[in-house]
Amino acid sequence: MQFLIGAIIGFCVAFIGLGIIIAVLIQLLNDLKKNR
Repeated sequence: MQFLIGAIIGFCVAFIGLGIIIAVLIQLLNDLKKNR
């Protein structure tokens, strides 16, 4: 049971981290397009 909770928390953290990385990449791409 404890392992299951740990796996769920780990998955949520990884999912949030991935979302932040994607958001940052999109922001960088938008900045590059504006500079051109």
